[in-house]
Amino acid sequence: MKDNNEETEDAMFETLFTQIGSRGKFQKRFNYLYNMLFVMLVSMPYYNIVMALAVPDHWCHLPGRNGTNYTLDQWKEITLPREKDENGVMSFSKCKMYNISHLEDITYINNNRSSNQHDLMSCQFGWEYDKTWYTETAPSRGNWVCDKEIYITNLYSFNRVGDIVGTLVMGQLGDMIGRRPVFFVSLAMLVVGRLVNAFTSDMYYVFMAVTVFTSIPVTALYQTPLIIGIEVSASEERSLIALLQCIGWTAGLCTMPLVFWALSGDWFLFLIISTIPSVFFLFSCNLFPESPRWYAAMGKTSKCVKVLRKIAKVNGKTLPEETLANFKLLNEKKEQAYGLASLCSSWRLAKNTFLISTSWSLGNIMYYILMLNVNTMAGNPFMNFFWQSLVELPGYFIGNYLSEKLGRRWMNSGTFMLMALAHIPIILMINRPDLSWVITCMIVFIKLGVTVSGYAGYLQAMETFPTCVRQTGCALGILSSQHSGDSGALYHPPGE
Repeated sequence: MKDNNEETEDAMFETLFTQIGSRGKFQKRFNYLYNMLFVMLVSMPYYNIVMALAVPDHWCHLPGRNGTNYTLDQWKEITLPREKDENGVMSFSKCKMYNISHLEDITYINNNRSSNQHDLMSCQFGWEYDKTWYTETAPSRGNWVCDKEIYITNLYSFNRVGDIVGTLVMGQLGDMIGRRPVFFVSLAMLVVGRLVNAFTSDMYYVFMAVTVFTSIPVTALYQTPLIIGIEVSASEERSLIALLQCIGWTAGLCTMPLVFWALSGDWFLFLIISTIPSVFFLFSCNLFPESPRWYAAMGKTSKCVKVLRKIAKVNGKTLPEETLANFKLLNEKKEQAYGLASLCSSWRLAKNTFLISTSWSLGNIMYYILMLNVNTMAGNPFMNFFWQSLVELPGYFIGNYLSEKLGRRWMNSGTFMLMALAHIPIILMINRPDLSWVITCMIVFIKLGVTVSGYAGYLQAMETFPTCVRQTGCALGILSSQHSGDSGALYHPPGE
């Protein structure tokens, strides 16, 4: 619940932006540049590490085939046992080989190629990797397979730790020291960290430390421009601004796998090329302002007026002369509050924080359970990632339309009810292979619903939290959803 001072301040800003322009050149430039183009570009270094950690199909390397006329498949039959993979299909072992001690005797090998009497042993001469899709990835370069496959699991786990810590820390810093410095520090951390990642795969613990370091600022990078865009634009434009960011996000995730594919699956070039475009935004300080609402909330009235004058100038308007005096008068009556404790400063604010966090958490559980299925999909991994990203786009447009027609609350609640009903046929038909198409349709519907509810929830959070705790409140909601997303693996362990 907002107190009288906050309501007065909001009313003052609404009046001011009506006079200096709330849909002018400044707002359009900022939102299309930072909430669409920037988000598109920064989503790639955010997620490129996921694709760079892909593990191609692999098997034990056993020297000697070059001196024979055996094909690769024939050589595998001679040197590798078969075993069930994670999908229950019999295939060549990835981590075991026959203990053949007569490699120089081709006749011996040929006579025993069907024999299973050889002792089994772990790979002694390294691994070979399927290069159908990937020239090289970080795991194939470092041989993070078999007894070292835990390396990849640890990277994901510690990456999530960094993400969670960063969400909380950067969110509070955004409310304490300002959106602008947090944005540029976060961008520098992401760019530098991801470029260092490309050169440190041979030093696993350095690679891990850099990965954690890089994960700390990622949430602030798309949260900050959205908050500023909403704070300097007309209230009627909030839904559109959120939609622009969602379009940019989806465009980036759709572009990223195509870039990797065009580079023949070379992870080193992919990390560098998908990260470099974000560097240019480090030099856009003059185009990225601090939020005038944040300045006002912190009592920095002179700086607030300076930003408002800049906005008015770009929009071809004039700021009223009495603006500074009005802000100073309002600031004398206001108590400053920010940080996590402020989220519990009133019953209504605490209740809204709990409901928003719960909504995001439930949506994230379903989202991560669905996303875990991507790892088991056959075929082109780049197109699999592309289609999984593209399917979210209709959900954003539906969310934008319904949020304006039905309101944020009813749309969010209604979407969750429909998703709950969609789970019923999945439960009833899970053991009916002949009806798998129905299950697939329901899963696509649920994925669409998760996107719609996520859009509504994010927009709702931006509009609900007061200026002085907006970034902290959103960060807490994201933090809760990340914990829930991690728990999704408990309901659907990878590979099952």
